[in-house]
Amino acid sequence: MQRLNIFRAKDDKTYRYKLTVFLICLAISSFIWMLIKLSGMYSSSILIPVTYSEIPEGKILVNNVDTTLEIGITEQGFSMAWIKYFSQKPPLRINLKNYRLRQQMHQYVSMVNTDAWAQEFSQQYHLEGNIDYILPDTIAFYFEDRYTKEVPVIPNIDIRFSKQYFAYDTLSINPQKVTISGLNKNISPVEAVKTVPVSFTNLNENLDKNIALQKPVSTADIILTPEEVNIKLQVEKYTESKIKIPIIQINKPEDQRVKIFPDKATITYLVALKDYKKMSEDMFSCRVDLADVGLRDDNKLDISLSSHPQFIKIVSIEPAEVDYLLLK
Repeated sequence: MQRLNIFRAKDDKTYRYKLTVFLICLAISSFIWMLIKLSGMYSSSILIPVTYSEIPEGKILVNNVDTTLEIGITEQGFSMAWIKYFSQKPPLRINLKNYRLRQQMHQYVSMVNTDAWAQEFSQQYHLEGNIDYILPDTIAFYFEDRYTKEVPVIPNIDIRFSKQYFAYDTLSINPQKVTISGLNKNISPVEAVKTVPVSFTNLNENLDKNIALQKPVSTADIILTPEEVNIKLQVEKYTESKIKIPIIQINKPEDQRVKIFPDKATITYLVALKDYKKMSEDMFSCRVDLADVGLRDDNKLDISLSSHPQFIKIVSIEPAEVDYLLLK
């Protein structure tokens, strides 16, 4: 029994050796056969992506053109296999700048024979064989004039301040106007351009941001110059303060005297901390118009604030109106 196992072990070892030799020979012969086959010339077709650049100045391409070409080539097997199955197929880049345009009504047409692109394709893909055909053999390009106009910018911005913080001045936009260009039918209705919606919450510091502009028409031909604007806003912390000032009487009648009660008003306002010490009574002026005497049944006159510093925010005027007496 032991001798039988020894013979079987020798037979298995011989079998594995012969199988290994066979597989190696098969691989070598297959590789040699593939080299022989790929060294020959083959004809086939491939699909190549196409991109277009350098649109004629002042024009817009308005029709959909082919973005893939079918190209028939006769090439050595190695190169053919590489192009068809292994390369990333970079797009064939076509420059449209120098093609001749022919005007038809409001459009311009250029009929391009793609056979002329064969040399560009051959150079880009380093071909040594022949190009048999290119499909489509002709591509039509339709262009229209690019129109331009200047429009104002409207900020589409929501600002919410932290407690006691407010805008110290008005929001500034730079530039205030931008150039929009595109097809006449698309830009004619455009009267202004908005920024993209942006929100600022709990704002307690100066604002200085570049904000992108929003295309008013979602078409590829629309170009905004510049594509963004800068917004600035000075933000300050405010405090509440009050001041009491005399009420001035205007348009006094010549034939009678008028007595008002009270003769002073209290102005409540918000002021930036940095301006707090600047405030004085002579910066304010409030008045009543005696030409309105007798126009109301309740013998009252409205108080109006005729002047105040522009850098403060008025909260209230107390009282809002005064009583009056006519004296002989």
